[in-house]
Amino acid sequence: MGDRLLYLFNKLTNLDDDEKQYLLVVINEIINKQSELTEIEKKLLIKYSIMDKCLYYNYPIIDVVFVDENDIPSDKKEAGGWYDEDTNKIYITPKTLRDGFSNEANYHFTQSIQIV
Repeated sequence: MGDRLLYLFNKLTNLDDDEKQYLLVVINEIINKQSELTEIEKKLLIKYSIMDKCLYYNYPIIDVVFVDENDIPSDKKEAGGWYDEDTNKIYITPKTLRDGFSNEANYHFTQSIQIV
């Protein structure tokens, strides 16, 4: 399933109708998963959630970038992520992947995103 998740993750905004239906099935499976989520499952849920909110509010899709620990600016070290207006991207830190999913409901990530 890892390869399929990676495929969906990489093509998320360019899926055809059948792939979109499959994505919804996969998202539902991840949400209902009883064990801890893998890193790619967490990333897919975050990326999907942000895309879904953009579509819901009729905003342009905002690109999501997952940054490495070494690439986080010093003023963002404690943030779960941030939005950068200059690049029109949301940056998600490993802190969100590590700490942002509760054991009871893996799909709820709770870190705030700073606007810069």
